[in-house]
Amino acid sequence: MIKMSCVVLSRRVLDMPTEELGLPAYRKLDIEAWMPGRGKYGEISSASNCTDYQSRRLNIMYRDRQTRLKYAHTVNATACAVPRTLIAILEANQLQVNNNNYLCLYRAPSRGWGEWGELP
Repeated sequence: MIKMSCVVLSRRVLDMPTEELGLPAYRKLDIEAWMPGRGKYGEISSASNCTDYQSRRLNIMYRDRQTRLKYAHTVNATACAVPRTLIAILEANQLQVNNNNYLCLYRAPSRGWGEWGELP
C-alpha cells in the first residue's frame, strides 16, 4: 500500500522492459494504482533514468573530485498524474450506504488507521 496524505491505495511498481522505453531512457519505473471502475491497474507516476543522454545534448557538465569534466546524469519523473490519481482515490475509497456514495478517507495516524467513524 502507498500512503498519500492519509489515503491508502493498492499499488504496484513495474520495472519496464526495454521495448517500453523512450530513446533517452536507460531504465524506467512505473507506479500503478488499482482502479476498481476499470477493473485493472492504471499508471499514476513514472520515473526514467536517462544517464547522460540528455546532458550530452544540452552540454550539462560537472567537475569530479579530480577536476575532470563529466556529463551529468538526468532523471525524468512524473510526481503524480493528477486525474488518474483522483480516479484511483475516488474509486478505491467509496462506500455505498442506503444508495448514497460516500468518500471514506482514513483519519490521521494518531487516531488509528482504518477507523471510519459514523456515516451521516
